[in-house]
Parts: sequence; C-alpha cells; structure tokens
Amino acid sequence: MRIALALNISGSDIHIDFTGTDPQVMAALNLATAGKRSHTWLTVGIMQFLLTADREMPVNGGILRPVSVTAPAGTIVHAVRPAALGGRVVSGIRVMDATFGALVQAIPDQVPTAGSGQGLLPVISMPAMADGTRKVNILQPLVGGTGARPASDGFDGTSYSLGFLRNTPVEIIEAEMEVLVHRYHYVTDSGGAGEFRGGLGVGLRAEALLADTTIAVRGVERTRFAPWGVKGGECGSLTQPIVTNRGRPNETHHPKKVDVLRLQPGDTIEFATSGGGGYGDPLAREPALIERDVAYGYVSRDKAMSAHGIVFMGESGAVDAEATRNRRQQLTRARKGHLPTVNFCRARQEFDRIWNEDAYAELHAILSALSIHARVYAKGAIMQATMAAQAALGSALTREDVRRGWNGAKRSLGMREPAATLDKRRALAVNDAHSGRPPQPPAAPILSTANAGNPGVDP
Repeated sequence: MRIALALNISGSDIHIDFTGTDPQVMAALNLATAGKRSHTWLTVGIMQFLLTADREMPVNGGILRPVSVTAPAGTIVHAVRPAALGGRVVSGIRVMDATFGALVQAIPDQVPTAGSGQGLLPVISMPAMADGTRKVNILQPLVGGTGARPASDGFDGTSYSLGFLRNTPVEIIEAEMEVLVHRYHYVTDSGGAGEFRGGLGVGLRAEALLADTTIAVRGVERTRFAPWGVKGGECGSLTQPIVTNRGRPNETHHPKKVDVLRLQPGDTIEFATSGGGGYGDPLAREPALIERDVAYGYVSRDKAMSAHGIVFMGESGAVDAEATRNRRQQLTRARKGHLPTVNFCRARQEFDRIWNEDAYAELHAILSALSIHARVYAKGAIMQATMAAQAALGSALTREDVRRGWNGAKRSLGMREPAATLDKRRALAVNDAHSGRPPQPPAAPILSTANAGNPGVDP
C-alpha cells in the first residue's frame, strides 16, 4: 500500500495533498476521514511537530486552523463504505511517518527518523478450566523503537505514536494465563546505526502450558521495508518472522503476517519487533556510547565494528581510541558520494526502481477510471500480472508494461472497457500535470464489472 504525500507551505498556511495514494483495501487498514479539512489522522504529524517546536502552544483547535488536506475519496486515507477500519491505527502511523519524511527535507535537524511504526498485539485465548469457557488476554503489547532524533538516541521499546500501549508485567500475565515467559528483552542491533542510534525493538518468548491455546496476531508491520534513517543514519531492523518451537525438530518460521496460530502444551512462540532508524553519520558516534551499547547488549561487537568503525582492544569491550580514529578516517575516505538525506532500505530502493513514478502514474491513471470498489481488485490483478512478466526481465517497469498487465488483468477479472476512454483519461491526467491542477475524476465509471453493479461513492 502506497501513501503519497506532498506538503505545501504558503505563508502561514499548510496544505497536505494525498493525491496518488493507493485505493482503499479489503483489509482493516483504511482511514475513514470523511474528507474533512484537517482530520486528526491526516494531520497528527504536523500537530506533534508544532507542539514539540513550541512548548507554550495551547492545545486546542487553533493548532489545525491553518492546515488543510486533500484526501481523494476511495483511497486508504479517505475510505468510503463499505470499508474495514479495525486496524486503521497502522495507516495513521504510516501517514505520520510520511509527514515526518516531508518535514525532514523541509526543515533539517528538527524532525526524527522513522520509528518502528507498529503496535504488535498477540491476543492469547485458552480454555478456562474452572468453568469450561475460554479466557482471552493480550500476551504483551510489543511496540518497536522510536526513530533517532537530531540530538539524541531514539526511545527503546516504545513509540511516540503508541506511548499509550503500556507493557503488562510478566508476573501479571503469568498469573492470569497459563503461560510461562522465557524472555522479554530489547532486540540486539535492531536500532539503526547513526551518530544517534534508533530505538531498539522488543522481543518476547513464551511457552503455552494448556492444550488448545490460540494466538491471534494483529498490528504486524515493517516486515518488508525497514524504518528509514536520516543524514546517513542506517535503517532500523525489520520485524522478524514469528517462530514457534525454536531449536526443536518442529521449529517453524511463520509468514510475517499471520492470523491465528494454535499451540499445544510445551510449544513456544517468539516475536521480535523492528527498531527505529538512525540519525547522522554512524562514524561520528561517540566511541564511549558504543562501548556502553555493546556492554548492555544493545549493539553487537560485529555491528560496532562494521557500522561505526570501532576497533576493540583484543577480546575486551574497551575501545582502542587511536586505532578507531584511524579506521574511521579510512572508511570516510573510501566513501563514494554524499550521505543521503533520507536513507531507504535496499528492499524499498529496489521496489521504487521497479515501480517507478512513471509506472505508478500509469497504474493510477487506470485505477482512477474505475468505480471505487473495483479499484482494489484491479490494482492487485494489475500488479500480479505486471510483476509476473517483469520477473523474467529484472528491469524497471514502463507505462507500456503496466498497460499490458492491465490487459491481462481485465481478462482474469471479467472486465470490459470502452475503446478510447482510457486514452482520454490519460490525456487529461497529462494536461493536469502540466497545468498544475489536481487530477480530475472521470464524470462516470468507464469500466464495468460483471455482476458488480455500481457501488458509487458514499456521501
């Protein structure tokens, strides 16, 4: 799911434009903002920045009075009925990340990097032997680390976007549910390296003690694209796959997005959330801070040496200051180019290389010509058909590739299309782009789906 955001400043007014954001989805990740001028979910990043920049600012409606939003109907950020909304907080946090990404470029040295962006909630259900019913609880809210800040490390194991998710004391969950917690810890090397380190993710390993124990997992994010760093700071870690029964013959690494897992007595389950991105050149981090991080288990010796250029004295944890200084000078001279303002992970860079701006523009020209509730099906089918053809070539997609994918997708979806309407829509989009006008919606759906009817737009 792609959230596109353009931040525009005019005098004292701020306008946030989400044109180009992907269609709403079948999963419960949509935001129902009703097209409001400054809906909270779409402006929370701006509000948090303003309240941080000016600690004396009264918290009231005046904060958002100069802020306006364009959120096209039928997109993730302005879903229309029917739409699933139960996991909307995930998309709200991602909107905040995108807002911070724009602010990082507009006002350097004032905005943090991307945080873990998730509140992973493993819900546990097991038999209640006393009365024959079942009891349900949250095994542990697992939030990753925050992004590093321009002058300090990120917060470990918590998030400014999810600070309300307090952890449950291990003794309480063990008293209320038949589980045994083996380990609850910070995840080593999960925070992005930088002059200031990203906050660490959180890990949990627990054992089920009753038969027919069920774990349902929601809020899992950052499984493919890692939290980005700033000014040379490295990305934070990815959220790791859920593992059951590690070290046993039936050890299983589950898909990163899971719905329900069933455990029997003695089965163990492990989680590890992502960490925040790093801020600034990792070679500029104070050696004493790295020495402390290694001693605490926050950073491994290998990571300290490879990312920060640290040289240790033998097998001890003490830093060799002179050798470290020389090593860092060598690494600095060996660099090619400048440190990036925003540092995306390799998976994100590769995705952007393939699904470049031209390919995405063509995709959205196609989708915008459809009725809102047909778009989610069309997008999935187009991407599947296009990527299947692209996999053999390994090259970046072109507009023609996307159109060919669309022709194949229409057949699989049972869709038909009037002849010249898409070319007309594409020409309008090009004219809008050159004129600076926002893209105009078609007057009516120009593509029909078999037996789908026309769900229209919720007013």
